[in-house]
Amino acid sequence: MNFTQWRMHHQEFVRVAKSASASERAPLLRSLSTTAIRPNECYQNALRICSANPGANYVLGRVTVPGFGTIDHAWNSDEFGHFDATLESRPDFSDCVYQAVVTLTSEQVQEMTFMGMPPTVYEVFMAVQNEAA
Repeated sequence: MNFTQWRMHHQEFVRVAKSASASERAPLLRSLSTTAIRPNECYQNALRICSANPGANYVLGRVTVPGFGTIDHAWNSDEFGHFDATLESRPDFSDCVYQAVVTLTSEQVQEMTFMGMPPTVYEVFMAVQNEAA
């Protein structure tokens, strides 16, 4: 199975809520400074959230942003659902369409992070292929 087939096979449309909408996330949100979340740094932002909260997952996939297009993207999930600290401040956030491909636990993403850079979907695909070989 090539990368495109693998990604299509594993993608799942998910609902992403504002992180502030789940009051249970208050401890997580307090643990992050307001400067920790930076625009256009989805991979790093999602990694920062996992580092601050071992109960958070690192989600890789694609998001369709109205008026912009479909991009590769990273966000988080936890026991309460999916949330995206990077894009949630956009006025059209509720119109974004998310397709999750890979979900890594906090521990898994830390193991796969190299020189401060979290893994891409393709790097996860290659790791899975190498384990299967």
